[in-house]
Amino acid sequence: MRLRFTTIAAALIALGAAWLAGPPSFALSTNPFTVADLVRQADQIVSGTVTAVSEGTDGRGLPYTQVELKVAESIRGNARGTMTFRQFGLQTPRAAVNGRKFIGVVAGMPRYAKDQQVLLFLSRTSTIGFRTTLGLEQGRFELRGGNVHNGANNAGLFRGVDLSGRTLSSKEKFLAATDQGALNADTFLALVRRAVNESWFTPTTIDPTKRIAKPARKLDRAIVQ
Repeated sequence: MRLRFTTIAAALIALGAAWLAGPPSFALSTNPFTVADLVRQADQIVSGTVTAVSEGTDGRGLPYTQVELKVAESIRGNARGTMTFRQFGLQTPRAAVNGRKFIGVVAGMPRYAKDQQVLLFLSRTSTIGFRTTLGLEQGRFELRGGNVHNGANNAGLFRGVDLSGRTLSSKEKFLAATDQGALNADTFLALVRRAVNESWFTPTTIDPTKRIAKPARKLDRAIVQ
């Protein structure tokens, strides 16, 4: 029972930066993250190529997927060269050594493969060393065939986003009018780059441990006990 509670507690904290760092509407509903939400709340925004993906359990027995990324561009943050991060959970189910069923896979978590070209809107690293993309698959975009798309098929990315007063190219206007489906990668990257550099959307810094202060402290204790 203790192991089960510890794993659940770790999952809540590890995913907190992605789910709870957003407004309550995103933490508690299935409303899609817009490009404004992603730009506003991301701790780091990087594009690059996945060079390695590994899975395992750390010294506390917590399952993780480790992603190594060769950074092509750091749109927000100072990532250079190769960066590595761990997200909670495995990509491949496993059986526990004691014979009990142990899956280790968290539904909805972003999946990575070597040689993928990606654009990531990353949360901050959690108190126990895990991080993932905002909105999970919504904040992980794959660049393929000149297009970019996330796990939600880009649904709602520009829904309700106010771009009035911004000087947009014809390609950017077409992008902003797309409700779902593949988007031109170069145009999308350029728009995100402008949004960051010109401060279109005021960045929001939210500490998920403060949002759920009392539960977080209890969960932290459960992990170290």
